[in-house]
Amino acid sequence: MIKQTKSILKQYILPAIGGMVGTSLYVLGDTLLVGRRLGAPGLAALNISIPLINVLTGFGLLVGIGGASLMVIEKAQGQKERAHQLFTKSMVLALIIGLLLLLVGVFFTPQLIALLGKGSKNLDMAESYLSMLLLFSPFYLLFVSLGVFIRNDRNPKLVMIAMLSASVVNLILDYVFMYPLNMGMRGGALATGLAQVVGFSLLLIHFINDHDLVFVLFKSLKDFLSIMKQGAASFILEISQGIVIFSFNIAFLLLAGDMMVSAYGIVANLSLLFTALLSGVAVGIQPLISEAYGRKRADMIRHYGKVGLYTALIIGLVILAIGLLIPTYLAMIFIDSPEVISLGVNGIRLYFLAFPITAINLVFTVYLQSQKQTLKAFLLSLQRGLIWIIVLLLLLSNTLGITGVWLVKLSAELMTLMIGLIFFLPRRQAVIIKDS
Repeated sequence: MIKQTKSILKQYILPAIGGMVGTSLYVLGDTLLVGRRLGAPGLAALNISIPLINVLTGFGLLVGIGGASLMVIEKAQGQKERAHQLFTKSMVLALIIGLLLLLVGVFFTPQLIALLGKGSKNLDMAESYLSMLLLFSPFYLLFVSLGVFIRNDRNPKLVMIAMLSASVVNLILDYVFMYPLNMGMRGGALATGLAQVVGFSLLLIHFINDHDLVFVLFKSLKDFLSIMKQGAASFILEISQGIVIFSFNIAFLLLAGDMMVSAYGIVANLSLLFTALLSGVAVGIQPLISEAYGRKRADMIRHYGKVGLYTALIIGLVILAIGLLIPTYLAMIFIDSPEVISLGVNGIRLYFLAFPITAINLVFTVYLQSQKQTLKAFLLSLQRGLIWIIVLLLLLSNTLGITGVWLVKLSAELMTLMIGLIFFLPRRQAVIIKDS
């Protein structure tokens, strides 16, 4: 069993972590260079834009994890033609959503920015960033969703290579566009968009070698709803980060202004990076649990779940230790303003308390989702990403001020965990398989 656990970590979890970290590095790369090049105003403008980036990634995971988990279950039950149809329909759905978001970027970016950054003085910079980035929406969604399918087709290393390569391209182009070419926020967005094109192109290598992802003709669109229903929890998990950032931006603007939003930009970007580590664990065990579920192997479902939970929890505790021990060094990476760094350090210490609980909630949600327990997974995601965030933000910001805002994330994760353990925890995995 120890040998098998090492194999799971090496073949699935570590490549998935690498891939998810690669995705988060797009925003992190932009933030590092924007903070150094444009200072606090650029950092605040970028933080206003981040929730839309979460939406892009969320839609990619909605289609990718929704379609791929259904595909794996069908393949495990010997329904290959059905599996091929699910793959094809998922890619078509990703393209359709991507094109719709492109149109939103062309026609409605000013309205989006006005909503996301109400009260900020940096809306023009944020609009420059998002109007360019949304032009690459189709590639963004296809890159994310196809990566999930290829990971489920037993090639997680290629996904990791593609995502990390795209991140390197993004960093290089960020520097070129923002420094020698002096393109400002628009240059950062262009770098991120072109990185999606590079990453997606690298994923196509999968189709040169042996693979089981086949495009087929289809006549019915009815599976579109099933795919979105199955992936809804992953969508909520991803956009919950955007909802948190949006909600916190508004709260900090009202309480302390743009300088505090700049400080929160540091915390938000660190959170995206470290959450990617935890999400990588959850994404890594998803194909294994879905396949075991299709084969009705309750023992393997439990084993994969335990490996994922223990791994994520250890990572969560390490992240907490980093945040408590070296918060100043983390803040100094992004900006050299003493005032912003001081505000960011306090936020890091309080915000990072949530990471061990986040680890449990992420793995728990994907554990349920991978077994077609879509309603339970969706409700769990909805609590931590929307319901408790809004309720606790209103309560704690009014009672504890800025400190209360920093503690919202921890409080929301704790409430989600408690309710999840009471109402959603399956007492016997065999019951889930039997009832399904």
